[in-house]
Amino acid sequence: MIRKNLKEKIKKIAKKILSEKGKHVPDHPTYWTCFYYEGDTPSDLHCTHKFLGDLEDDAVDEIKELLIQYFKKKPFKPFQITFNTEKLFGTDKDVRVLTPTEYNKENLLLDLRSKLDKYREDNYSSYKPHVTTKDKVIIDKPFKGFALMFGDNKVLDFK
Repeated sequence: MIRKNLKEKIKKIAKKILSEKGKHVPDHPTYWTCFYYEGDTPSDLHCTHKFLGDLEDDAVDEIKELLIQYFKKKPFKPFQITFNTEKLFGTDKDVRVLTPTEYNKENLLLDLRSKLDKYREDNYSSYKPHVTTKDKVIIDKPFKGFALMFGDNKVLDFK
């Protein structure tokens, strides 16, 4: 209980410091993995690979080691998916989501996703790659890398 309270205090202090520097800080940072693009930070433009949510420190350490070992055996290679089908979501239909018409499933590291299911299972039946964007109607460039994220911050980066 003391450890959890300390973590919450640290999060509040970090959020205050970053906010004062003009940086966006999510209200409730959580862990997630993603593919990201050259020239864009993952928090701005990415394709989520796996949402992991809140994790205990032990689980984070296990996931880090799992990712390090995975990418040692199978180094990340840039690949491209064209996101060109637009759908609008949200209560005001103002959230633009782009999905691909076609793509190679092998590039999506689905075997890695299934290994991460140990930490959080998905709420939906299958993975559907998508990109959320405010202003783009097509994204046609390669993914530069793969990252483990905590909120808007990279924890581990593979490229």
